[in-house]
Amino acid sequence: SESALRKVRRRRVSFPKRAFKGSAVPVTIEITNTKRLIPSFSFHVREIPVDDLLSTPAYVLKLLAGETVVKTSNYTFARRGQFILYGHKVATRFPFGLFLKGKEEETEEVILVYPAVGPLKTAPPLNRTTQARGQSAHAGKGDGTELFGLRDYKSSDDARHIHWKSAARTGRLLAKEYEKEQESRVVILFDNYGGEDSAAFEEKVDEAASLAAHFASRDWSVGLKTLDMELKTAHGTDQLERILYELALISPSGKMGRPVVRLGA
Repeated sequence: SESALRKVRRRRVSFPKRAFKGSAVPVTIEITNTKRLIPSFSFHVREIPVDDLLSTPAYVLKLLAGETVVKTSNYTFARRGQFILYGHKVATRFPFGLFLKGKEEETEEVILVYPAVGPLKTAPPLNRTTQARGQSAHAGKGDGTELFGLRDYKSSDDARHIHWKSAARTGRLLAKEYEKEQESRVVILFDNYGGEDSAAFEEKVDEAASLAAHFASRDWSVGLKTLDMELKTAHGTDQLERILYELALISPSGKMGRPVVRLGA
């Protein structure tokens, strides 16, 4: 058994910098027998135990001297937030299976676990925000579909934008300009009040994260506002990352109450 464990080295090859609560994350582990002559038999490699982390062991039946194998282990985190992983334990029951012998090798890494993101139980409506009476639904020229106005045609313009009726009437080539499409924006309002029910708070964190992912996937401009901070609305995956980062580390505010998630235009 000592021979099986001696000079066995391992390292995480592909290790995600972030994960989602409750979802398994595949981690690739490279295992090498650095001995020059003697093979290693029947051992497994798994993470040193960490609270709220379940990892599957990577099992190796035979590893020849100087040989390297790559195994995949699944990591599942039961809570959001920051985790510190300390390393691996290499253990074996070889040769007779009567006792378990192992050794720990430390390789510290940090991973951020995002809240659970899933489909919404009731998907919110995706209608455009209605403008106040008297306010234009468009901000000016853009790439929309509604006609904004006419201007003199330039050689660099697309011929499909020529307004032929006006050209026939005036003898001048005029190009069509289109109105800018109204941008869809939404702010996730999270009243992160503290209370005795931590499970209810975590449920609201997951709800806020799911709403952010829902609207971001539909190309909405999404923002986040809590009792302690505010992220202005913005588009894209970088904005979604910023929101999920804040929600991964959020904690109840000092005020007592019932946590609530709402949507604001």
